[in-house]
Amino acid sequence: MNKVISNSTPLILLDKIDHLHLLKEIYRKIYVPQAVFDEISNVKYANNIFKENDFIEVAQIKSKPLLYPTALHSGEIEVFTLAKEIKAFHSV
Repeated sequence: MNKVISNSTPLILLDKIDHLHLLKEIYRKIYVPQAVFDEISNVKYANNIFKENDFIEVAQIKSKPLLYPTALHSGEIEVFTLAKEIKAFHSV
């Protein structure tokens, strides 16, 4: 099974319309870096994304986050870094 990493936006939006279960049906397991977890945890209506969905796993990046020449948020940078570390095939 390919490893899949998600940024905060797909998780928040799918949760908001009660369709987060689709990711579990498609991918079985989703990884998010700590910065994405922190970002989602600060969104009022998304408090339970991690409590109610055991298929989403927070993964710590082991190396220094990659540097990109564009204005990306820390969550986006950590998604790219984690994808490289765990050799993820997909990013949601």
